[in-house]
Formats: sequence, C-alpha cells, structure tokens
Amino acid sequence: MSCSSHKNPYSNDRGMDPLLMAQMDTANYTEINWLDTAINFGTIKSSDTAKIIFRFKNTGSKPLFLISVQPACGCTVADYSKEPVWENEEGMIKAEYRWNGQIGEIRKTIGVRTNTSNNAWHTLSFVGIVEKDTSRPQ
Repeated sequence: MSCSSHKNPYSNDRGMDPLLMAQMDTANYTEINWLDTAINFGTIKSSDTAKIIFRFKNTGSKPLFLISVQPACGCTVADYSKEPVWENEEGMIKAEYRWNGQIGEIRKTIGVRTNTSNNAWHTLSFVGIVEKDTSRPQ
C-alpha cells in the first residue's frame, strides 16, 4: 500500500490526530479512483463469513487518507489502513459480512470519508445470498 520511504505529512508530536488534520487541509486534497464500488459475493451459508475487498487508487498528487470507514450495520466489519496512500498507489478496504439472521438476498453499504476533491463521501455496496446451513445448528 504505502512506501516505507514516505513520511505521513501530518505526523506530529502535539497529540493532534493526523486524519483530522488531513480532513481539514482542503488545499491538499487529492483524487480517488475506485476500482470496486459494488461487489456481489455470491452465495454463502449462514455459518460462513463473506470476505469482500474494495480497491482504490490515488490518482491525485497529494497523499490520500481514509478518514473514516463506517459499515451501515453491525453485521459488517471493515478494516483499512490509517496510513496515507501515495500518488499512483493503490489501497484497499477489507470487509467481512457475518450472518445476522437474515436468509435470502442481502444488500449492505459502507460509508467512506476521504480527503479527496472529487467527492469526499463515498458509498461502497455489496450484495449476496445467504442460505441457511442445515448441517449446523443456528
């Protein structure tokens, strides 16, 4: 994701959150190109976990920060790097959907806030089908 030769431009010893500083520094916003915004994970059993990866690329000239990544429900967990994604580099958001009792088609979203001038708020979505696993007690 990020090169070890780069240093986070917002790192500081004053106790200030680098992500908050990146969010406020609108003069240094960059651009993002999502390679995946809508994913169909197919069919899973209710005892399984769906693993989804959303990819993006920093197409601007400044460091790109994922300021917040918030799944719309508690059945989805998202993991992402807090480090900057540098110019022309790719990053990812890994998500896991864990069964919450719903059988059939599911549609879930994840809200993403970035320091990007071509839209600071992004919505990622995934769909799939959950079948009841009759071989295991629920």
